[in-house]
Order: sequence, then structure tokens, then C-alpha cells
Amino acid sequence: SERREDAPIRLAYRLTILTRGSGGIVTPELPPSGESLSDSETKRMAPRLQALDQAIVRELRASTTFGHLADANLSRVLPLLVQRQTKVDGQALRISDDNLMPRLRVEPGTNGQMIAVLGLKSKDGTWQDVREGRLFAGSQAYFMRGNVAYTIASPAPWELTRWAREPSMMLDFELSPSARDNLVRDLTKVGVPAEDLVRLAVRREPPRAFYATIVSVDFTKEPTVRIKLEADYAGERVSIEGQRPVSVHVAPAADGQGLVERDLLVEENTRRLLRDLGFRFERTDGTFIVSGEQALRVLDPKGDALPDYWNIDRGEHTPVFRRDLNVRARVQLLEERGLIDIQLGVDAVRENGEPVNDDQLVQELVGMKELLTWLASGKQYVQLSDGSFVAPSARFRRSLRLLEDLGATAERALVSPLCVGILRAIGDEAGLATADEATKAWLDELSSSNAPPVATPPKDLNGTLRDYQARGLDWLSMLHRHRLTGILADDMGLGKTVQALALLLKVKEDEGQKPSLVIAPTSVVTVWRDEAARFAPTLKTVLWHGPPKERQAIDIASCDVVVTSYGVLRRDAELLSANAFRYVILDEAQSAKNAASQNARAIRQLKSERRLALTGTPVENRPDDLWAIFDFL
Repeated sequence: SERREDAPIRLAYRLTILTRGSGGIVTPELPPSGESLSDSETKRMAPRLQALDQAIVRELRASTTFGHLADANLSRVLPLLVQRQTKVDGQALRISDDNLMPRLRVEPGTNGQMIAVLGLKSKDGTWQDVREGRLFAGSQAYFMRGNVAYTIASPAPWELTRWAREPSMMLDFELSPSARDNLVRDLTKVGVPAEDLVRLAVRREPPRAFYATIVSVDFTKEPTVRIKLEADYAGERVSIEGQRPVSVHVAPAADGQGLVERDLLVEENTRRLLRDLGFRFERTDGTFIVSGEQALRVLDPKGDALPDYWNIDRGEHTPVFRRDLNVRARVQLLEERGLIDIQLGVDAVRENGEPVNDDQLVQELVGMKELLTWLASGKQYVQLSDGSFVAPSARFRRSLRLLEDLGATAERALVSPLCVGILRAIGDEAGLATADEATKAWLDELSSSNAPPVATPPKDLNGTLRDYQARGLDWLSMLHRHRLTGILADDMGLGKTVQALALLLKVKEDEGQKPSLVIAPTSVVTVWRDEAARFAPTLKTVLWHGPPKERQAIDIASCDVVVTSYGVLRRDAELLSANAFRYVILDEAQSAKNAASQNARAIRQLKSERRLALTGTPVENRPDDLWAIFDFL
């Protein structure tokens, strides 16, 4: 129906919020046509407007430019506009029932800075970023987003609009304490709660953790590792590089509790630790680089290069590291040759202690020469043929040194039975297998050499051995049976001479006649002759003593025992060394304790199947005394 000429007029409005500057434009419209009304038109029809529209039009006409309202005017007219048909970008204007409060949150910036952002938050915790709408205020502050206006609860609405123009502020170490206090005061004035303001604080705390990430590995020349080092401050990781950081502050995103001042002393100690470990800093990519053995220690999950409290991320760069190496030795006694045949193998040991390759020979996994070279180098790691690495244990090193003592420079070696002690030590440190029952019996007997099998006394022995002398004969017989040498070190007066004569008598009965040479101090040369005549009269015993013509007239080959002194030996060493003896026996062997003496040099020239030393004092002054005797043996 047509409007009555005297009926009050109800207007509609169009609101445009200015994105630049302040305020907004309110354009009155005449329904239903939507015709925009000018200043003069609204003035002419003012008496006929409804009271609410008259109030709105007065605000519009009071502005310098009709309808262009400043923030304060817009704030006053907004509650009136919402009572009319008011469109904002084609949608009906409404005021939300959800009141907003000024709040502050912290966002991480660049170079360790912190950005303090003023925003608005509803009761349900929804965050409104003032940069995504328009905030204006008079006696009341509003936040306009699209067609919805939100009422803001603030004790200082005008101060709030100032903040809204620049809602974010960069905070760093250059912000003085007084400036920070002023900032807190201003934010408090606009209604930001105290719980938010603590985020403007600066606190100092040590790193919660260190993270070392291996970013690359290169084996082209030698193992080379690059790591990226980071420190965790309140949940925020920052890089530790080769020099002091540009900013000493971190703005953690995790807790939002303000800036954290980095602990530069701890960081410098960390850099120093890496330098001491051989790392150098590479500026081009911000990594620390180390090469050689230290790189392998970094890569090894069980390595100790980096502190155990660091979190180390090796990613896909880590090669295979074996737990250990295990030496396997297979021995066989070659009785006819008087030698021991040793075949060597090595296992790479898994983490569970099981071997990787049960039957893999040492040359397939790593050569014995390479192992010995590695041992001499003092390095920790050795690379195997399959590309894996291992840091062999001290046990393996001991085994390898024992093999080196045997002269085992290849995967097979022939050694003397005199090396049985080393073989037993290898058995204690590693795997030792025997090729046959004879070898096993041989090793078993020598392993219990303190309780050797009982030897039958020679039937031509004139007399009965005391119990301890019989045990001595048992032991000497065991040495003879296995082509070993030894030291009979009974105390003086316990019959070492008788035990040695019993051995020579028994061997003659078992194996036939062959001369043996006894070397003794001049004072006991005749004692040997007399003891032989008393206890072993069937042994043809002669003294290699007296004038040279008498000595040279002796037919050594026809004798059983030839007794001489150390002094005569020095003079006749060349003559005596032309003979092959069954035994060379040193009585009072400490007389040859100086390996560089003429006595020792003369003794070393002698040829014999076996050697025996008799002494009650194998060590008189120093360990070298014993070494000299073993040098003879």
C-alpha cells in the first residue's frame, strides 16, 4: 500500500567500514526502493522521520561530510543502526552477544626476537585477530568483522584503538626494562589481564636438551661426518654454530611465556667440547665436521664421542657396526714334524653375541695382515670386507697380540710346541678347537701340567726316588714326550741332579743311546760324575774337562752324558756345537742370566733336540734373569 503522507518515515541504512583511516560511512536509504538520501533530502524529511531515525540522521549531519563518521560517532550510532535494516556488504548488520576482551599473545619472530600481538578473545577462547577486522571506539569499543560487530570490554576504549592500528610489537634484547614497564602499564590500562603480561618477561634458563643431527656422511677418502647441533630452550630449538649468535634471546612458541635468554656460557662450552673432539665449523651450511676415527665414534650407536646426554639422530647415515670380532683357532699336532699347525678364523659378533659367519675364514672378512696392521696403528675401528665396521674389544686385541707373538702373520701358521702357553692363553681369550683326538689329548695333558701322568721310573735307576723327586720325573717326562723345554727350580739340596739323571736314563731305555750335554759351574762338574756313577751307572758319563788334548780325544757320540763347565764351554763352543745332543742341560742356570755374556752366547750355539735348566734361584736380582734362561730354552 502507498505510504500515507503524514505517516512517520522509517529509513534503512548501508554501512561501509573504512579500511584506511578511521570511522565509516553510513548512507541512509528510503525503503523499499533503496534510494540513497542526501543531506538536503534527510533535512527536508527530518520532521516526518521516526524518532530513532531522527537520532541517526542528526549524527550523520553533524559530521563534516554527511554520513562520514569518526570512530567515536560510529561507536555511538552503531547500537541505533542495528535496530534498523542496515546492510554491511549486502548482509544485515548485527551485534554479537559474545563480548570480547583484550588479550596478549606472543609469537616467535626472526633472529630470536618475540612479537607481542594484541588481540581479542571471547569467553569460549576464540581468538580474534584485530588485523583481520576493524576496531573503533568512543565511550564503547567495538570490533567489526564482516557484518558482525563485537562489543569489547575495555576500561580505556580510546587507548585500545591506538593499539589496534599497530597490534603487534617486536620485542628483543634491545627493549630496556623501563620501556618494558611502560608497555606493561599501557596494556594493563586497556584491560589485558596480568596472566598475559607475564609473556613479556625475559627469563634465563639453561638448555633443556641438546640435539645432534647427522646430516651427511662421506667415505670417499676417510670417514667424514657433518652434524647440526641444536639446543632446546623451553621447547624451541635453536642452532648452535661456530660463533656467538646474533640474538641472545629465544621466543618459545611452546609455552608463550616470553623471551628466554640463551645461556651463552653453556653454548660456548659445547662448542669448545666439539673443537676438543676434533670438530671444525663449516660456515657455508652451519654444520660441524669431523673425520677419521672420531667420525666413526660419532656414527657408532655405542660410540662415546658425543656426550651421552645429547639426543643424537643418526638417521639413515649410519653404516653397520658389529658388536665385536672373535678369533677362532684350529690346532693340529704334527708329531712327526714336532710342530703345531694352526688355522685361523674370525667371526663378526652380532649384538646378541652370536657369530655372523660361523665358517668364514679370516681372509674373507678381514686379512690377518690387515688386522695386525690395525693392531699396530692403535686405531679403535677396523672395516670389514662387507663394508661394516667394528671396534674390537680388549679381549680380541689380546687374542690378536697372542697370535702376533706366535708369528701368525697369515691365516695359517706352523709353530713349535713350546708355544703351548700362548695357545692356552688364546683358548682362554677366544675359541680354540682341535683337529683330532691326539691333539686334544696333547692339549688336555698340557692344560693340567701341574698334575702330569705318573712316569714309570727307569729300571736301571740305582735307588728309589723320593715322592717329590718322582713328581719331578713325571713332569720332566711329560715335557720330553711333548718336545718341550722347562726349568726344574727345586730348592738346593732336593736332588735336581738325580731327577735329571733319572730322565736321561729313562729316555735312553725308551729311545736308545744319544749323548746329552750338561753344563755346570766348575765346582759341581765332578758332582755330576759321582752322582751318575751312584744312581745311573749304566749311563756312560765323561767329563769334558782337563787339557785340550784330553777333551778332544773324547768320542762324544759314544757317550750318554758329557759334563763340562761354563768356562770350558766358552773356549770349546765351536767344537761342541759341531755335535747334535739329545739334551743340553744347564745346572745352576742363573750363571747364564746375562743374555749378553760370553756364557750365554756360547750356549746359544749348541744344537740339541731339547733343553733343560736346573736352578734353585731362577730370579736372583731382576726379571731379566728369568728372561735370559728362557732365551736359552
